[in-house]
Amino acid sequence: MKVTKELLEKYHRGHCTPEENTAVENWLLDDSDMDDSFPAFVDEAAIQQEMWAEIQQELPSSKPRRLSRWSLPGSVATACLVVLGLGWLLYRPHTPATAPSQEISARDYTLAAGPESKVQVTKAGIINFCGRLEIQPKKDVQLSFIEQSPERFSFQKGETYFAFHTCQKADHEKILVIKEKSLQSLPPVAKRQLMDEWGI
Repeated sequence: MKVTKELLEKYHRGHCTPEENTAVENWLLDDSDMDDSFPAFVDEAAIQQEMWAEIQQELPSSKPRRLSRWSLPGSVATACLVVLGLGWLLYRPHTPATAPSQEISARDYTLAAGPESKVQVTKAGIINFCGRLEIQPKKDVQLSFIEQSPERFSFQKGETYFAFHTCQKADHEKILVIKEKSLQSLPPVAKRQLMDEWGI
């Protein structure tokens, strides 16, 4: 049986009879009539010429682009400006965005106001503050905050405390005082909220 193009297509579609399948498979396995030599009638130089002609059609035109007198100096000046601008941005003196914190050192304690916080100690020893306040007692001491509030807070030597006050004039002003160690044991959500709101 002679293997034709139609028979091969029928074989690939899977529509051959068993005899046709056997004939196509034998033909595929038999390579005795294959000639792998390059045809003698092909002119390699002509093929090469054809290929180069097609490639040259796809390449952009080879006209040299004429540069103006100012192209090179303009490019150099632009590059210098970019480098100088980046250098200035990266190495300029950094100025703090907030004013330095206020610190008050007394005989019994040290107070440090947080950024954008204010603190003032009256002659009577009452601490008026607004914002965040860090308290470091030098001995066991009781302190009062806000003149209108009779409440006194106890502080132990060697501990660090944070006091928070929102500075809003309300009927019931509240002050939150918490040990630094206790701050670490707060639930993550509460700790994150305090840290974000008060800049701890």
